[in-house]
Amino acid sequence: GLLKDNNIFFAETYYNEFGGDTAEYKMKAIKNIIDKLPNVQKLIMWDDSEEKIKKYTEEFSDIINLKIHTVDKEKP
Repeated sequence: GLLKDNNIFFAETYYNEFGGDTAEYKMKAIKNIIDKLPNVQKLIMWDDSEEKIKKYTEEFSDIINLKIHTVDKEKP
Protein backbone atom coordinates (compact mmCIF):
# COMPACT_ATOMS: atom_id res chain seq x y z
CA GLY A 1 0.00 0.00 0.00
CA LEU A 2 2.82 2.42 0.86
CA LEU A 3 4.41 2.03 -2.58
CA LYS A 4 1.10 2.27 -4.43
CA ASP A 5 0.10 5.37 -2.45
CA ASN A 6 3.32 7.02 -3.65
CA ASN A 7 2.92 5.87 -7.28
CA ILE A 8 5.86 3.48 -7.07
CA PHE A 9 5.37 0.35 -9.13
CA PHE A 10 7.62 -2.57 -10.01
CA ALA A 11 7.63 -4.60 -13.21
CA GLU A 12 8.09 -7.75 -11.14
CA THR A 13 7.77 -8.69 -7.49
CA TYR A 14 8.80 -11.86 -5.69
CA TYR A 15 7.36 -13.35 -2.52
CA ASN A 16 8.57 -16.38 -0.62
CA GLU A 17 5.01 -17.67 -0.27
CA PHE A 18 5.95 -21.17 0.83
CA GLY A 19 8.33 -20.24 3.62
CA GLY A 20 11.63 -21.99 3.92
CA ASP A 21 15.10 -20.53 3.68
CA THR A 22 14.79 -16.92 2.53
CA ALA A 23 18.44 -16.77 1.45
CA GLU A 24 17.97 -19.68 -0.93
CA TYR A 25 14.77 -18.15 -2.28
CA LYS A 26 16.40 -14.75 -2.83
CA MET A 27 19.45 -16.28 -4.51
CA LYS A 28 17.25 -18.26 -6.91
CA ALA A 29 15.19 -15.16 -7.73
CA ILE A 30 18.33 -13.07 -8.31
CA LYS A 31 19.83 -15.75 -10.58
CA ASN A 32 16.61 -15.77 -12.63
CA ILE A 33 16.72 -11.99 -12.98
CA ILE A 34 20.39 -12.01 -14.02
CA ASP A 35 19.64 -14.73 -16.58
CA LYS A 36 16.72 -12.71 -18.01
CA LEU A 37 18.57 -9.39 -17.89
CA PRO A 38 22.25 -10.11 -18.55
CA ASN A 39 23.04 -6.40 -18.98
CA VAL A 40 22.29 -5.69 -15.32
CA GLN A 41 25.55 -4.51 -13.81
CA LYS A 42 24.67 -3.64 -10.22
CA LEU A 43 22.61 -5.25 -7.48
CA ILE A 44 21.59 -3.35 -4.35
CA MET A 45 19.82 -5.20 -1.57
CA TRP A 46 18.98 -4.98 2.12
CA ASP A 47 19.12 -7.74 4.73
CA ASP A 48 19.27 -8.06 8.50
CA SER A 49 21.30 -11.26 8.71
CA GLU A 50 25.10 -11.20 8.58
CA GLU A 51 25.05 -14.92 7.74
CA LYS A 52 22.79 -14.35 4.73
CA ILE A 53 24.78 -11.32 3.61
CA LYS A 54 27.86 -13.55 3.56
CA LYS A 55 26.00 -16.09 1.39
CA TYR A 56 24.88 -13.41 -1.08
CA THR A 57 28.38 -11.97 -1.26
CA GLU A 58 29.92 -15.39 -1.93
CA GLU A 59 27.30 -16.18 -4.57
CA PHE A 60 27.17 -12.93 -6.51
CA SER A 61 30.23 -10.73 -5.93
CA ASP A 62 32.14 -12.33 -8.83
CA ILE A 63 29.15 -11.98 -11.18
CA ILE A 64 27.78 -8.50 -10.49
CA ASN A 65 28.63 -5.28 -8.66
CA LEU A 66 26.98 -6.05 -5.31
CA LYS A 67 26.05 -3.59 -2.57
CA ILE A 68 24.28 -4.92 0.52
CA HIS A 69 22.88 -2.62 3.19
CA THR A 70 22.55 -4.05 6.67
CA VAL A 71 19.16 -3.48 8.28
CA ASP A 72 19.06 -3.06 12.04
CA LYS A 73 16.58 -5.62 13.42
CA GLU A 74 16.08 -3.56 16.57
CA LYS A 75 14.71 -0.44 14.83
CA PRO A 76 11.00 -0.37 13.96
